[in-house]
Amino acid sequence: MKHITSQDIKVLSSQTDMNCEMGLMQTLSIVQDNMCDYFKDLKCDGPHLIPECGCFYVLTKTKIHMDECAKWGDVFNISTGLHDLSKIAVTVSSNLKNNNDKIFAKCYQELCAMDVSSRRLRMVGTTPFPTDLEMTGNRDKVFEKFNIEYGESDLIDSIKIKSTNIDIYHHTNNVEYVRFMLATLDKEFFMQNKITDFEIHYSAESKYGDVLRIFKKEIGDEIFFELRRENNKVTTKAKLKFTKR
Repeated sequence: MKHITSQDIKVLSSQTDMNCEMGLMQTLSIVQDNMCDYFKDLKCDGPHLIPECGCFYVLTKTKIHMDECAKWGDVFNISTGLHDLSKIAVTVSSNLKNNNDKIFAKCYQELCAMDVSSRRLRMVGTTPFPTDLEMTGNRDKVFEKFNIEYGESDLIDSIKIKSTNIDIYHHTNNVEYVRFMLATLDKEFFMQNKITDFEIHYSAESKYGDVLRIFKKEIGDEIFFELRRENNKVTTKAKLKFTKR
């Protein structure tokens, strides 16, 4: 059985950045919304799963490549389908296509089931996620590993999690981490550069009231990030790749 969640999107002014483009954060927000609709179509979103089996799916990894950015007024199509399925993770892929049916951005997202009470990961088989869906992936390695060492000199900022950063699962929304990271880059960076690739790994939750310390290290055309709670527990790691405009 094949299942694809697809919709046409018109880029609104509120979805663009200072370059009048749908930048990284705005693009990931739309991808996340379509991914959530995909799980909702399968009745495997949080509002269905929490009362049924006491769990919900959380993002553990996201990787996106953007050949170009959609602009204010552009209309494009986004489609999300199953890329790969294992005992512990569901990996979906999303394609963003322009009017000429050309893919201008592609995103992979890995999700795992989390128990509501214990906040521990559960096997996919303990949830009603369908196992007979047609997969588009070839089981090639999608995500990277980050082995960057950070010192106190790499500490660039700290932020306290507020109520507006929290989602329906009462932890920090995935896109908010991206917002925190991008906010450490100055205006000139976005005026002079274009983000082509971004990968983020979510390894631990943060919640209302937590203070996150943001570490950043730039190596060539890549910028690496690591966010830690006050107890030095790493919540997220990410890598951003950019090119000159």
